[in-house]
Amino acid sequence: MDENIALDRMFADALTDAEVKAIARNRGFAIGKDAPREQIKNFFLTQQGVKESMAALSVEERAFLHLLRTQKENDRTVPLLECLYPPPPDSTLILSGLSFNERYARVMKEFRAHLLRSGLVLFYGINMYGSRLANFQFDFPKAFEPLLPPLITPREINAEDARDQRVNDDRLRKKIMQLVDPMHGLSSSKEDSIGLSLHSSGSLYWGGKPLANGDLLEWQLNQAEKALAARPAHDFSNSLRPIYALFYVTNRLRPEQWFLAEQLEPILRVMCFGFQYQSAARVLEEAWEWGVLSRLQRDGKTYYSPRFAVIQNDLPIWLPLPLEKVFEINASGAWADLNTLPPVLLYNFNLWGKMKTEKTRLLIEPDLEKLTAVYNIWSHDALLKWLNDHAPTFTAALRQVGQSWGKVNLHEGCLVAHITHAGLRTQLQNEFRLGVDYVPLAEDWFAIASAARVNLERMVAKSKLAVKWVRPE
Repeated sequence: MDENIALDRMFADALTDAEVKAIARNRGFAIGKDAPREQIKNFFLTQQGVKESMAALSVEERAFLHLLRTQKENDRTVPLLECLYPPPPDSTLILSGLSFNERYARVMKEFRAHLLRSGLVLFYGINMYGSRLANFQFDFPKAFEPLLPPLITPREINAEDARDQRVNDDRLRKKIMQLVDPMHGLSSSKEDSIGLSLHSSGSLYWGGKPLANGDLLEWQLNQAEKALAARPAHDFSNSLRPIYALFYVTNRLRPEQWFLAEQLEPILRVMCFGFQYQSAARVLEEAWEWGVLSRLQRDGKTYYSPRFAVIQNDLPIWLPLPLEKVFEINASGAWADLNTLPPVLLYNFNLWGKMKTEKTRLLIEPDLEKLTAVYNIWSHDALLKWLNDHAPTFTAALRQVGQSWGKVNLHEGCLVAHITHAGLRTQLQNEFRLGVDYVPLAEDWFAIASAARVNLERMVAKSKLAVKWVRPE
């Protein structure tokens, strides 16, 4: 619903006079104590007092606001409040026999007494049949989102002081070894039948498609969630599964930022309401087992930090690591051992390089076409910058792309094809070799090698389509 309409409904008939005054007070509106509703309403969607009001919230209330952001509009209803104000233990059977009003009168009373009065949520009625209680919906105003604080205040521990952190790459490493043994680590279950492969073009493929940013991390999260086996315990499906709640909470932390299980516990209680899981410590341990987190012992406590959840300029950040220990540089390119290679770097390689394997070693060479596509942002890629400084093949390739950057390049021995027929484009991509017979240019345009012309004409004729040739004067 439009926020202004929701605001009108909220101040027209959803709020009591005491609640309106409490909102004005908690948001610090500079108006008299007897100011009319209309005046208070005009201040509500501004950012005045939002930061201060949020600072006064409990961890659980802040977690609820974050959860509220993830919900579809139709799910921002009264039952969602049970995440913040859960029923007493062992009351599931009792609750199932109650009417809507009987079950949710308690949570509505708690909400009206606390979070509603903070002045941070829209609370309004919608046009539905049933009880008045079932008519209410909530929303978190868009203007407030930039001021919503992180759920965890991490401890800063720099890379030098965190040298003894432990990382578990064993399970992801099995996936990576599929590059030299396609059946290595491939599960027979449908849930884990995705394979990692090296295409003849030198590009990495994941489940039949080019490896994309986040594919490996998504696989790790899925596997950790299945291993955790968190089961729904209540008739409620709008909360987050524990591993995905963990990712939501930590995906903007940097590798030098660390947190404890006790910080995560109250957050998961809200965001994962309705799921049975042992504890936040168990969730973190499973995430570590699947390589999602690093682990560090300090002062008798166990700290955790994201491995590579942070994304900047569409590039993942990996753990601080001397790249001299990752690569062996020679005249052919940069070699890396698949047994020790940080898995996250595979995405970077796929972005601007081409690869081939020799036993358990991976050769990374520059791909001029890919480098051209990312040249304007390559300075943001610390890995590519390092290779430019240390690997002659990359130094030469980047120099060549830089010298041609912004210029019009004329190529001999190729044709330009404009293919508007979707089926024909698909057939071209399936039957012709990328980078050898054709190169996509933009939208429906392709550069075609002259040597492939006869086969292209034959394919078009077989499809009963016509070729229109346009030749220069």
